[in-house]
Amino acid sequence: MPKRREEEDDDDEEEEEDEDDEGKVDERISDFIAGLLPGGGPITSKMVLFMIVLCIAAPITLVVFVGLSITAKIVSRRKETNVPPLKYAKNSQRDLDGRIVIIGAGAAGLYAGYTLKYLGVENFIILEASDVIGGRVAEKKNFIDIPLDIGAEWIHVHPKILKDLLLPFDNAAELEKELPETIDYRPQTFTTENGHSCNWMKFFYRETKFRNTTWWGYLDKFIRSQIKSHIQLNSVVETIEWGDSSDKITIWLKNDSKSFTASQVLLAVPGAVLQNEDIFFDPPLPKRKLAALNKVWFAPGLKVWIEFDERFYPDVVIPGPLLDFVRTDKLYFNAVFRKPSNRHVLCMFDVGDTAESMVKLSNAKIKKKVLKELDDIFDGKASKHFVKYYVQNWSKTPYIQSAYSYDYDDFWDDIELIQKPIGKKIYFAGEYLIKTDLDISSVHGAALSGRETAQQMIADRV
Repeated sequence: MPKRREEEDDDDEEEEEDEDDEGKVDERISDFIAGLLPGGGPITSKMVLFMIVLCIAAPITLVVFVGLSITAKIVSRRKETNVPPLKYAKNSQRDLDGRIVIIGAGAAGLYAGYTLKYLGVENFIILEASDVIGGRVAEKKNFIDIPLDIGAEWIHVHPKILKDLLLPFDNAAELEKELPETIDYRPQTFTTENGHSCNWMKFFYRETKFRNTTWWGYLDKFIRSQIKSHIQLNSVVETIEWGDSSDKITIWLKNDSKSFTASQVLLAVPGAVLQNEDIFFDPPLPKRKLAALNKVWFAPGLKVWIEFDERFYPDVVIPGPLLDFVRTDKLYFNAVFRKPSNRHVLCMFDVGDTAESMVKLSNAKIKKKVLKELDDIFDGKASKHFVKYYVQNWSKTPYIQSAYSYDYDDFWDDIELIQKPIGKKIYFAGEYLIKTDLDISSVHGAALSGRETAQQMIADRV
């Protein structure tokens, strides 16, 4: 009996020790919380009330933060960008000695040629490596009943830019009447990776798109049509010899004995092509220019379209935490939103870090991975309603090799150094050579770069 009493006494002591330990833990937690509060003193009923209010307000604060972040990222794209007036008047008799060779028929190269033509320069040629103009501006016509932008898609500023970028050729007035219709792209329904609705984002997200044509259709109709006799497709430039003491530059094509002689060359190719040294320069480009060029990150990227026999998805799907919509450039969107089509097509847009591994896969594996991601979000409905798919992997596209410029080590200095011509002979233009956040990494930015560089080439010759 005495032994039993001793055991009970021991149990009581252990319980008291446990209570003391719990008390100490509670005291440490209280001290920690108190340290977070104004004054750092003991917790009062007012402080408890403050913590309760904070917990309630936190989700609202997060919504406001994300909303403001999205607004800062997107809303400026509705602003009107400034298209500087031409430095020269139209001159049908402007005759410059020697030919100008433009390498690349993307937006920058096309607008450079378009500007030269308007200002009276006829002795120029645009050499395009692929069998179609546009570069990263491309169109898919036969996937569904309307053409799709398989490259650049959004009009990142006010749609007035489509008119402002046109020059007053003789038929300009007629062409302006045919400017393409655009849509105010304001998705109404949003879902995150866990299926949670975040439709409040419709109050913050807004852009512009073409309604029944594409960026490629715009370039083809309004720009290429004015200079089509100056464009030569399937012309892969392999070597540029520019170091001779004379003004002559020789451009050699790949697998072809044919060469072109020029007084000036404009490199309007994607920056990744220059980084990967797909064009050989003799002598090499200056080391400082190459160093600046290699500081630009031309991000990997792709787009994937999937048609379904039934719609089960919202206007926009964010396949990750909500904050990823601000930090990254990966999302799914209804590809025919407010467009004249009744088909059910979802497009995945993925550029940057999130695309690093995806772009290395085969198209079949990309499709499989995309369907798996959508199935996880929508309970297997993606595979159930799947009809067909199309992948545009820009990182694997010949003569392109990337999506667009994504980051710089030193934004202003890098661009300025790359832009600077080499001896009034070698010039550079592209979406990565624009010094304003509103215009960089965009089609209209590339156009402005080509337009400005063409004028500089003329200035260096007159």
